[in-house]
Amino acid sequence: MPVSKNTILAARRQQHRERCRERIAKKRADRVARGLCTYCAGEREDDNYQLCNKCRGKKRDNDRDNMQRGLCRNCGGEREDPTINHCNRCRKAQRITGLKKLYGITVDDYNRMFEEQNGVCWICRKAETTNGGTLHVDHNSKSGKVRGLLCGRCNRAIGLFKDSIELLGCATKYLQEFDR
Repeated sequence: MPVSKNTILAARRQQHRERCRERIAKKRADRVARGLCTYCAGEREDDNYQLCNKCRGKKRDNDRDNMQRGLCRNCGGEREDPTINHCNRCRKAQRITGLKKLYGITVDDYNRMFEEQNGVCWICRKAETTNGGTLHVDHNSKSGKVRGLLCGRCNRAIGLFKDSIELLGCATKYLQEFDR
């Protein structure tokens, strides 16, 4: 069965796009390693950002324009859900990099913990009903060590008690005292 000319052209365009993405990623990584802005290669004023102040301002304006037009905040692509700021592709990439950057775990690690907990919160043993059913990664704020997966309520409660066993013990005593 002969392959159509359009199919061949589409495959070549896809290969070209992939080569361009790889080249841009290498260029950006090189600029970050040298302490330069990833967009304009100018000097960065703050090492906490990959962009210089001028490019950060432009990106902020571009993000705002994309949001007003109902497009993905990051890439300007179509958003599948207008209530969410990013398209599915960018959300998936953010999840992968976010888990690694914030907690030092991979998506596979998260999925393994989720399966071990049977998809429910470690404390209240209930499934998460908000956040798309995704449980929150709970970690020790001092050591950074991941403890488990919690629903939003339990995660906030632990945070409000400042991860203090003493405060939680006092709260338990308080509830027991007035539960009679």
